[in-house]
Amino acid sequence: MSKKFKLLSVNNPGKLSSEHVWLEAIEDVDIGDYVLMDSTFGSDHQASNENRHSFLFPPKTVKQGEFVSLRTRSGEDKVFVNESKQVIHAIHWNHQKTVWNKDGDTAYLLYAPKASRQSKSVPAQE
Repeated sequence: MSKKFKLLSVNNPGKLSSEHVWLEAIEDVDIGDYVLMDSTFGSDHQASNENRHSFLFPPKTVKQGEFVSLRTRSGEDKVFVNESKQVIHAIHWNHQKTVWNKDGDTAYLLYAPKASRQSKSVPAQE
C-alpha cells in the first residue's frame, strides 16, 4: 500500500461552486496511480458497496508537500501558489451536480497503479 498521497478532507459538500476534496503529497508521487471513489452507508449504518462516482487521477507528478484540490465542478485545471505559499494543483472532475451530497457519503482514496489496472469492454445486448 502506498502512503505517498493522503486524503485530507471533503469541503463544502452539496455546494457545486465550491465542493472539493483536499489531498496532500506526502512524498513525490504520480497521482495517476490513484482513484477517488464515493460510497454511502446502508440501513445498518455500515459503509456499503454502492460506489456511485469514481475519479481516476490524471498522470501527473505532485511534489512532496504540495496539495491537490479535486473540484467537483467544471473548470480548467491549473497549478498555482496560494497566499500561504502552498503549491495547489486544482483538478476538475467536470460534474454538473454535486458528488458529496448525502449524509453518510464516504470518500475512499485507492492506490491502483496504472500498470496493474485491467479493463474489458462489455458487448452491447441485442
